[in-house]
Amino acid sequence: MALEIAAILTATGAIAGFVAAHMLPRCYISRAAVAFTEQVSNDRCVFAANQTLSAAALKPIVVQNAYYTSALDFTPEEELVERIQQSGTIRCVSGGFRVDFADDDRYLTLEMARVLVEETGKNANAAMKVIEPIHSGRTGPGYGQCVLMGMGGGLVLGLMAIGSASRRG
Repeated sequence: MALEIAAILTATGAIAGFVAAHMLPRCYISRAAVAFTEQVSNDRCVFAANQTLSAAALKPIVVQNAYYTSALDFTPEEELVERIQQSGTIRCVSGGFRVDFADDDRYLTLEMARVLVEETGKNANAAMKVIEPIHSGRTGPGYGQCVLMGMGGGLVLGLMAIGSASRRG
């Protein structure tokens, strides 16, 4: 009887993990690394990154991007600019910079990472070469991880129930 309880709770945990995995919002992040082909100071890189993520520079991007153009029908331009500023990061590293952009739309993350790389290069007024091409990945736990965590939680509960029942009887 005790083993059946543990098995039932383990299976229930796996099902709960599977359901939780489907309910979690999907979030993607696209990344790229770029090196300058000429000497660029860190201050110049930081200036270019700040210029790229400034509201003045992002407004034309919002108007030109198909995703954001359709969103302008129901979202103010300033809010979309803020969303880009919160979703995008540009970090200056030795001899270049890294771009990250996160959103629930995988294709938007790829497009915006590309745009941020191009704009940062223009603002730095320097030639660049790609070190790490733009690639996209999913963030957070995957389906398998959620199912395994649910199974583990269910197994622990089952073993606790067995231990509690054995103490009583």
